[in-house]
Amino acid sequence: MSSTFPWGIDGLDKSRFEAYAKLLRLKNGGQIEEASNFSEILDEEIELEKPGDTDSVDAIAFLSLDERKIKRAFLDRLSELIANEKGGHHVSSSLMIEWPDRVDILVARNNGFREGDVSLRMLETIASSLREISTLGSSDPVAASTKQNLWTSLGDLEDIVKSAHDVFSFYKEHDFDKITSNNTNARSLRDALGFLGKLQTCLNTLTRSAERLSGFQNLRILPVMDLPTGAAKPKGTDRNNAWSLVKTFSSLGLALNDKTVESLVGTGKRKGPWTKNKLLQRFDKLKSSAFEVHAEMQVILAATKHDCTGAAIFNYVGCSKRSCFLCSKVIQSYGSYTTRGCHGKLYNLWTVPELPWLTKEERKRLVQALKNVERAMKESLRDKKTDGLIHAHESTIGGSSVATRRQQSGQNPYMMSLVSEYLRSQRQGMRSGAGQEEDFSSLE
Repeated sequence: MSSTFPWGIDGLDKSRFEAYAKLLRLKNGGQIEEASNFSEILDEEIELEKPGDTDSVDAIAFLSLDERKIKRAFLDRLSELIANEKGGHHVSSSLMIEWPDRVDILVARNNGFREGDVSLRMLETIASSLREISTLGSSDPVAASTKQNLWTSLGDLEDIVKSAHDVFSFYKEHDFDKITSNNTNARSLRDALGFLGKLQTCLNTLTRSAERLSGFQNLRILPVMDLPTGAAKPKGTDRNNAWSLVKTFSSLGLALNDKTVESLVGTGKRKGPWTKNKLLQRFDKLKSSAFEVHAEMQVILAATKHDCTGAAIFNYVGCSKRSCFLCSKVIQSYGSYTTRGCHGKLYNLWTVPELPWLTKEERKRLVQALKNVERAMKESLRDKKTDGLIHAHESTIGGSSVATRRQQSGQNPYMMSLVSEYLRSQRQGMRSGAGQEEDFSSLE
């Protein structure tokens, strides 16, 4: 097998792949397709504001949740918590691996984790807390006392977080611009409030998941630290083998002239028409950029090294934001994974690391997935219908998950108790069933 696998296998050319990605990055400002959300998103948005018996409505909202929706919410909220800072370097992803009696969560970040990283201590604390919540029965007097003390001590902090969430939701960007003449500071303030407010949703969802899902009594949250993030400039051989714009156009069967360039690239965000010379200059400038292994790719590739004997991998990749065009296409093709959505943009710095440890079947699947993505890029380059695409927002600042919202203190405590007991008994039943079931190869 090639030491540079997956590149060079079955006609998969790294230089050609990167050339297509660079050209697509310049087309219409990198917006390749319309933004999309997870296909079942409407099923997750349960309406809680209906007239009538609000306690009954809230109870139905909780009881109608299935496990898969809670798992998806958990993975997305955990990823958001890890990436609770603005910027592409902090984008995070997570993947759930399940056994009958335990759960491993792989987490990755675009810029990776380092020894001594404060995020590592945070993840250990989260895992430990969720194990305790899952283990302690709701009727346990010690657990009841602990929960009461916990929520009392967190009361002030919860009010601050909720207030930040409300301020971000109620006041739009133009309202913040009026606060000060420095629009940059005003936007930074609003973003900070949004990230702080997001903690409310994250905390509630993680707690609900520990109460509801089986296996969390033996939960591990494992940062991916043994995969290269790719945050380095290309090697000299890569730069020497990089395709020219002339070669790229020839591969696409296109003539390199002003008319073709303007038709292919579009206007994007930049003013002025695209010409052959302008594209040549911009294309060449991308050659020295550093490549990155995105967090979504890190977690699914880390799973190939993880000991998953007797386990099932939940086929949803949690993300702190919607995935890019390339990640979305690869993970769908590689393992039928889904994510919260795709913002439809492409980043030419995207890459896959060398993977010498993959099994024969895994190698075959990855190569085919990359070839499928290259085919999609080629089709997108030949598609002239991108000028009208709206550049999508990528951030999930201030987002919420209605489906996993925790009951607030002013609501009916009796109904809250019934719901908690129902979820607890259902989880205990699933544990018993798992002990009798020999085959745990599928969650479907």
